Amino acid sequence: RLLENLMNNSVRHNPKPVNITVHTRQVGERFCLTVADDGIGYPAAVLVALNAAEPAENAPHILGLYVVQQIAAAHGGRTVFGQNTPCGAKATVWLPVK
Repeated sequence: RLLENLMNNSVRHNPKPVNITVHTRQVGERFCLTVADDGIGYPAAVLVALNAAEPAENAPHILGLYVVQQIAAAHGGRTVFGQNTPCGAKATVWLPVK
């Protein structure tokens, strides 16, 4: 579900066809999954909402990305959302290797 939400988000929120890359690696005792696209990137308000300690009352509708955070947290991990370089969105999910 986590990977599906990230990929669907890239497809739905870009006005043109978008290229999506999925990269995995193990870093020490952590598994890292990165999903990046070459689209328009996350709006600033979305990044602020995702990085806030508590959801704001006027937060943008980003339920799918919140679900990604919740899934990672349920498995002892975390998600970092940011912009891809030179353009697009990037989400990196860190999970413990058990």
